[in-house]
Amino acid sequence: GVRRLAVIVICLSIAVIATFLRFWCKIGLKQGIHGNDWLFLRRLRIGTDHIKGLFEGSYGKEIGEIMAELAKRPSIATVRSMENFLMSLSIANTILYLTFYLAKISILLLYRRIFATPEFRKTCLVRIGIPTVYLIAAQVANLCNCIPIDLFWQRIF
Repeated sequence: GVRRLAVIVICLSIAVIATFLRFWCKIGLKQGIHGNDWLFLRRLRIGTDHIKGLFEGSYGKEIGEIMAELAKRPSIATVRSMENFLMSLSIANTILYLTFYLAKISILLLYRRIFATPEFRKTCLVRIGIPTVYLIAAQVANLCNCIPIDLFWQRIF
């Protein structure tokens, strides 16, 4: 409800301000904007979409409110609302994996730029590969996990 919206707005505002300050300092100090900065900006955009999808998927309601409404008045609309909420959770989970991945890659690219020894650069490439493999595995597992949801909800009607 309202408390969740307030927390989301405050956290999102802090993230936007921090990103703005990061780019402002980079431009002001003439350090140049590198790949890790663009990934940071992309992560903010994806995180914002994640929050928006969760909020719109639940129509601004908590899961408890949807369940209570479903128990009081079981109708097709409330079941669709619950189904929409569960689907938005699944999509949000996918977006969340991507957000974490971009954060890890952004940090590793920053380290790769700062510490320019050949051994460390190779180590960073390997460490970039590990989250990439994890992201692919997590997405495949997430997609396989979503198949039973559709079958479960279609049995109701």
